[in-house]
Amino acid sequence: MTDNIVTSNTGASVVPTSPSGGVASPKTVKKMEKEIMQEAKHEEKELKNATKDMDRTKKAERKAQKTMEKAERMLEKMVEKEKDALAGVHKAEHKHEIAVADLNKAKKDLQTSVEQHEQLKEALGTKSSRVEYAVNAKEENTVSFCSLFNQNADLTVLVLQQGRNSKLDSLRGSSILSNPALARTSVPQN
Repeated sequence: MTDNIVTSNTGASVVPTSPSGGVASPKTVKKMEKEIMQEAKHEEKELKNATKDMDRTKKAERKAQKTMEKAERMLEKMVEKEKDALAGVHKAEHKHEIAVADLNKAKKDLQTSVEQHEQLKEALGTKSSRVEYAVNAKEENTVSFCSLFNQNADLTVLVLQQGRNSKLDSLRGSSILSNPALARTSVPQN
């Protein structure tokens, strides 16, 4: 009767029975064994497929975990990059504010320089007029002085000559004047 004992996939011994409650026929037993074997193969295949599916899912989950961690690191980098960019924006805004202040100062300095230049041009014009007037006055005075000097020089020469002649006359007496040859040499004629 050991032939009629069938083991199930759980390992327990099962004795096939007929629906009427007696021992089943060998054909029925074989059929049942075949069904049990097919069922065991099917369960084995399902278990294998489920295990493979679970392994694939585990692998996909590990990959998703790595991708998530990579994305988290990338997010942290992007947050830092955004902070750096924002700091750069603030720095650029500060530089821009400084540049605007420098520009305004340069405009003000230019305006001041233009005004100062205009004032100096006016002062230069006034002083040039004064210098020109002084030069003209000096030239007029020089010409007047020279003509006056020339007249005075002629008078001075004449006075000196007369003084000399009178001294000569007094020293020599009137004999010089009576002698025309001596008179010509001693008195210059103008």
